Amino acid sequence: MSFSFIALNRLVEDKAARDPAYRAELKRHGKVLLSEARSLSDEALLAKLVEFGVALDRERLRKLVGEFLSAEAIYREVMKECRPPAGRPKMGEDWVWFAFTLLWERWFPDIPSLEMFDERMQEGYRLQQQDDAAACDCWLGVWRDFLTIFERSGVRSIAEFDEKLRGTQFVSNWLQDLDMALSNAAARRPEYHRQRMHWAEEFLQRFGGLDAHLTETMRWALGEATWGSGDHARAESLFEAWLKDDPQWGWGWIAWSDLLWFPCHNSTPDYARAEQLLQRGLAVPGVRDREELITRLTDLYKETGRSEEAADLQKHATKAPTTGTVVAENQPRLKTTFDFGAEGLPSEALSQLSTEARRRQSALIQPVSPHKVGRNEPCPCGSGKKFKRCCGR
Repeated sequence: MSFSFIALNRLVEDKAARDPAYRAELKRHGKVLLSEARSLSDEALLAKLVEFGVALDRERLRKLVGEFLSAEAIYREVMKECRPPAGRPKMGEDWVWFAFTLLWERWFPDIPSLEMFDERMQEGYRLQQQDDAAACDCWLGVWRDFLTIFERSGVRSIAEFDEKLRGTQFVSNWLQDLDMALSNAAARRPEYHRQRMHWAEEFLQRFGGLDAHLTETMRWALGEATWGSGDHARAESLFEAWLKDDPQWGWGWIAWSDLLWFPCHNSTPDYARAEQLLQRGLAVPGVRDREELITRLTDLYKETGRSEEAADLQKHATKAPTTGTVVAENQPRLKTTFDFGAEGLPSEALSQLSTEARRRQSALIQPVSPHKVGRNEPCPCGSGKKFKRCCGR
């Protein structure tokens, strides 16, 4: 899968911001970036289009916005008919995409484009570095954008949507990041339990069953958020129904059990019922993630002073300990470094860059620090949970 123009532009802009020599090389080649084009007025952008023989007004752009999902798609259609002015370098065609991107953003901000969706998603990641709640507020708006574009796109799944987006982040990864941000925000501001609950409900109504992993993630989110909002009976009935439908969902048994004995969920832990749920899960033939169920039950035994039973049970666990990495301010982060090769324009390396970026993006954690988080240490996300019960689960 290739990257979209907006994703490639961001990669180049990020490298230019870090590397003065690279920035100077871009300037020497006459390469202009979207951030520089933002300073131009509407009239100046329209004049750039005229240079390529493209006449545009609000009415025409409104029709194009109704027909296409992205400014890049409009650009590709328009460039079939127009020719760059004589002597104009190929990269000068960037101005056509810049103009459509920015004029769509300015004139029709309530009709999200794929470029606007990608940019707003990345803004949430920037906000998350300082405040999970601010990231959540941003991303819940991005979720509305996603639903709007998804309905217009005619695709049938989130995977198909990603094929059209070709963005900086896979939507499936972003949805899980939003869930984690809502969970972390709720640990400090309980009103986010309800927001997480409503969001997960909406996801399951629209997409439940289309992607098994995301369905399980959102069920866990809904159950945990329902419990956090105070409706314990409904939370338990949800898990009961889900596990009746899919008793082999190992993490479902774990999530339900966690509500009964984790301090962040329950000030008066019910260890006996929590153990009963884990044992029910282990008794299911072919239960998925059996090793994780054994590990969780081992943790419960240790928590209740049953060290001999814990040691005996641990012999059956085969999964290696999970570790994570810590970046600045005790926040877990994924880190991806791109090498554009020699100084100059990145066009020669874009195909390799796309492949490498996608490969790295699919990894859960990239080691960026020598400090390892043990399973029994506090989770670096700030939730107050042990790592094994939060990001390391």
